[in-house]
Amino acid sequence: MKNLIGVSAAGLIATLVIASPVQAENTSDSFVIQGSLSAVCFLENKSVGEVAYVDLDKLAPQILGQFKYTCNAPDGFTRTISSQNSGYLTNSSGQIPYLLGSGGGSFLSFPPVQLQAPVNTNVSFTPAIANGFPANIIFKLDELPQGVVAGDYSDTVHVSIAAN
Repeated sequence: MKNLIGVSAAGLIATLVIASPVQAENTSDSFVIQGSLSAVCFLENKSVGEVAYVDLDKLAPQILGQFKYTCNAPDGFTRTISSQNSGYLTNSSGQIPYLLGSGGGSFLSFPPVQLQAPVNTNVSFTPAIANGFPANIIFKLDELPQGVVAGDYSDTVHVSIAAN
């Protein structure tokens, strides 16, 4: 009988062990996805020709064409417009002062000025700028100086942008 009780007790323990649900250990893990997006700023000449011809007999503003400015830098960008001849169309016999301005919303616009020094425009980040925003370049003569000789006059204008 002792044997029977021992076998029965062992069988009961085995049954309890087998019948008990197996406790699975819960585990988890996590990870971070991280990346970096570089600031990209560029301008695209949409319609200003390599040579922008102007009518020097006309004093009204003339739209030379359009640049598109694109920049995703969080601090925006600085646009610089400068003149090789300090805002003068020149040839071997003289010079004609002119004004240059920009359209393109309040953040890109400036009224026509003589480019005696570079014009810097700080532009804050906006989604419109990140997607590309157009701005016209405007040429204007106030008056022709007396005694200007007929002929071809020119200046080279540089437009650049850089992330802030």
